[in-house]
Amino acid sequence: DIDGDGILNEDDAFPEDPDESSDIDGDGIGDNADTDADGDGVENTSDCDDFDAETYPLASDSPDKDYIDSNCDGIDGDESLAIWVSNTEGTDTNDGSIASPVKTIAKGIELAKALSTTSAHVYVVAGSYAEDVLLNSDVSLFGGFATLSAGTRDRHVENHETAIYGVDSLDSVDVVFDGTTQSLHYSLLIRDTLSEVGGLSIHGDIEGLNVIIVDANVTFEQIQVIDDTDDVITREGTAGMTVVLTDTAASDYSVTVSQSSFLMSGSAPTAGWISAVLAVPADGANAALELNINNNTFNFEGTVDLAMGIFAADNDSDASDDPATDGKASISLVASENEINLIGTADIAIGISMGAVPDGMFGSSMDWYFLNQALVEKNTITIANSSSANLGLSAGFVRLESEISNNLIITNSDGAE
Repeated sequence: DIDGDGILNEDDAFPEDPDESSDIDGDGIGDNADTDADGDGVENTSDCDDFDAETYPLASDSPDKDYIDSNCDGIDGDESLAIWVSNTEGTDTNDGSIASPVKTIAKGIELAKALSTTSAHVYVVAGSYAEDVLLNSDVSLFGGFATLSAGTRDRHVENHETAIYGVDSLDSVDVVFDGTTQSLHYSLLIRDTLSEVGGLSIHGDIEGLNVIIVDANVTFEQIQVIDDTDDVITREGTAGMTVVLTDTAASDYSVTVSQSSFLMSGSAPTAGWISAVLAVPADGANAALELNINNNTFNFEGTVDLAMGIFAADNDSDASDDPATDGKASISLVASENEINLIGTADIAIGISMGAVPDGMFGSSMDWYFLNQALVEKNTITIANSSSANLGLSAGFVRLESEISNNLIITNSDGAE
C-alpha cells in the first residue's frame, strides 16, 4: 500500500495517490475528483446514483424484478409514461395520475392509449380486479404497487399482490382451428402489440384460457398464472398461457416469459388436456414465432387425460419451402432452467412437447407435428402419479439444428422413482 490509503496496490487504480483508489468509468480521473464518476453524461450533483452508469435522470425505466429506480423519478418505473389504477383509491372519472388513479384496468389502458407516447405504461396498485383485460396499442402493464404514501408509491410484487380474475363467460376472441371457429375466453388478451407485462397474478375463469397472446411481441416477468378453480373446467382442454399465430403475412413475433410461475390445478372432462404454456398456429397463419421460456416454475395438480408443461408446434411440414411464401407458420422454442412439476393425475404426462401432437389432442386432423428449431437445456422435470406414460421430453420433426442437453428428468409412480 504505497500511498497508505488502506487499499492494497493491486486493488488500487491510483496506488501512488492517497486521495484516489477507484475509477469506475475508466477515464483516468479518480472517482473523488471526477464530476461524472460513472460516465453516464450526468454530473454527480444531478445524478441519483453516481456509481451506476445505467441510472440517471431520463434513463429508460420499466418496472423490473430488482425494483431499481433507473431514471431518478422516485418510483420503480417511469411516471412520465404512466397511467395509474387503484380499485381502492380510484374512480374512472379521475385523470390517472399517481395521486388520482382510475379504478379499472380497462380505463387505465384506454387513457394510456391516448397519451402522446409510443410506449405508455399502466401501473396497477395492489388489489383484486374482476375484469377481462384487453392489452394492445403498445401499452405495457405492471402490477405490484402500493397505495400512495408521501406522494409516491412503493413497488414489491410479493408485498403488494395485484390480481386479475377473469369474469366467467364474458369476453372471448375468435380463432379458426381446423376449419372451425373457436371462441376462446380469457382473463388477459394481448393482441397486435409490443408490450411488457410484469408483477401480476392472473386467474382464469371456468371457460377461459387465462392469458392469450395473438400476433404480439410480449415480454413477461414476475407474473403468476393460476388456474385454481375447484370445479371441472367446461372445455376439453385448457392452458395457462396460449400463444396463437393468425397473421397471414410473413411477420416475426417474439414472446418471452421469465421469473414467473404457473399453477394448473383445475380438472378437465373425459379426454381432456392441460398445458401451462401452449404455442400453435391458427388456420392460414404464415408468421414466425420465437418462444423463450426461461427460469420459470410450472406446477400441475389437477386431473386430466393429458398434462403438459410446455407445448409448441407448427404446421410447416416441408423444410425446403420458402418461409416467406409457403403459407405456413413456423415456431422456434428456447426453454432453459425451468422447473416443471407434473404431480397431478394424468394418463399421459409430458414435461416439454416439441412438435409432436399426442393422439386425440385438438382433433384427429390437426397438422401440428413440426418445430422450426429448439434449444432445451438445464430444465428439471418431475412427473408423478400418471398411469400410462411419463415423458420428460417429447420431440416430433424439428427442421433446423437443435440442442437438447443437461435436463434432469425424475419420474415417480406409486412411490417408485
